[in-house]
Amino acid sequence: MENKKPILVFDLDDTLYSKKKVFLDTLKEIYPNHSFDESSYKVYQEKSDEAFELFSKGKISLEENHFSRVQNTLTSLGLPSSSQETMTFKKKYQFMMDHIQLDKEWLSFFDYLSPKANLVLLTNGPTDHQLKKIHSLNLYKWFTSERIFISESTGVKKPEHEAFINVEKLFSNTSPSKFWMIGDDLHNDIFGANQRKWNTIFFKYEKIEQPLKSSSLSTPNQLLEKLLDECSFNL
Repeated sequence: MENKKPILVFDLDDTLYSKKKVFLDTLKEIYPNHSFDESSYKVYQEKSDEAFELFSKGKISLEENHFSRVQNTLTSLGLPSSSQETMTFKKKYQFMMDHIQLDKEWLSFFDYLSPKANLVLLTNGPTDHQLKKIHSLNLYKWFTSERIFISESTGVKKPEHEAFINVEKLFSNTSPSKFWMIGDDLHNDIFGANQRKWNTIFFKYEKIEQPLKSSSLSTPNQLLEKLLDECSFNL
């Protein structure tokens, strides 16, 4: 029997919470006399991608992955980046990451849609690291463990076809038109899902809405409005 509910597949970082905000808040706290903006976070994203690629290939350990992304970012930003200074930043950043919370808009969003849709989480990253975030955000309330896919656990990363096929296997005899990928990464999330002929929504979660800065949606309420308009829900 074909699944009748839409399948909403969510990315995690910078989709369900603002990793950018956590990172910039940490920079501002440790280096109060410096100015930082989105370009600073883009440097961190680049260094994180480079480190994670090496980790995925088994060339560096998980700890080296976490350390090098921070040290290389601080160096690129012209900030003190000795081993001790890197560890100071890393510990503060990890503390703030361990205390992230889901925004109230998301609580209403998931409470409303969870009976009407199948919810799936599809994220790239180290398993333990991502599970900590999932726990902090209390996502287990709406995402069951078998519907949480983390690249280190599955052995495949977005945008690889197999990452999306793993999700499809949960819902046999289901048309691609029932799948919706919601994420902030144009290559990993949007391009990857389009290759499987899924529906896609480019979504970058922001604490403060900046509608003129990005063509993406940026709040849960905007996302809900779009989904209600374009999905076939049994309301």
